[in-house]
Amino acid sequence: MRGILVSVLTAAACSAATDFSGVWKMDAAKSDWGVLPPPSSLLMEVRHQEPDLRVRREQTGGPTGDLKTDASYRVDGKPHTNRVGDIDGVSTLAWNGATLQITTRTRFQGQDIVLKDEWSLEGGGAALVIRRQIETTQATLPVTIHLVRVTPAAPAAGAAKLGGKWKMNPARSEFGFVPPFQSYEWDVEQDGSALRILRRSVTVRGESVSSARFTPDGSDAVLKVDQHEGKLSAKWDGPALVMTSQWQARNGDFTVVERWTLSPDGNSIVADTTVKAAAGEFPLKIHMDRQ
Repeated sequence: MRGILVSVLTAAACSAATDFSGVWKMDAAKSDWGVLPPPSSLLMEVRHQEPDLRVRREQTGGPTGDLKTDASYRVDGKPHTNRVGDIDGVSTLAWNGATLQITTRTRFQGQDIVLKDEWSLEGGGAALVIRRQIETTQATLPVTIHLVRVTPAAPAAGAAKLGGKWKMNPARSEFGFVPPFQSYEWDVEQDGSALRILRRSVTVRGESVSSARFTPDGSDAVLKVDQHEGKLSAKWDGPALVMTSQWQARNGDFTVVERWTLSPDGNSIVADTTVKAAAGEFPLKIHMDRQ
């Protein structure tokens, strides 16, 4: 448990990969479907927590007609199968710089089809552009799908503005039984009601990283710490953010509760943390300064 716990408390890190998370709506005027009939509407909800990618699509009209899909992938170069109606597609994903390449092989009406997609963000992240090649035995059909980001909902009334880069102040932090961090940094993105938290820490055991994307509404999300995954839920308690993560370890499960409180001037966060395990409860206090 101790190894995981140190990672959990220290972690969470930066990733160089582009993040496609968001709700996206097709801009028909900027899209080009070539010889194919375009859909009348296309809405995509993307949840991207590298290397995991989940894409929900809702489409009306177009070459496949009305459909709703929910597909899960992993950017690891391995095949991942998803079903659309009664058709299976096998996809592999890989990065080419900041561009995500998705190659999907399927069979439709007795014909082998390969879809080669390239995803990229444009306009400072305001647009998601998918450049697609549809390869059949008869022809290769190019398609460009231009999607614009849907404005997210506003954060809860009174919620603290936590977005920004943060660095630990060791002189004002208290670690209890946990070995003190040599360094600890956060990168917090607050996009409407959604939060993305990337953290990196260094201890005598080495570097640890973690990441989570969630909405503080009590729903379940995933908190990744190095090779470990915990179940995370979060909610606002007035202006304070309260996060609860649950972990499984070989020598006993444990829970970590974090309460983030922003200072009145907005320049520091105090993370009051309690580790709850079979052996008891262990408090920590971590003071972070805005950079």
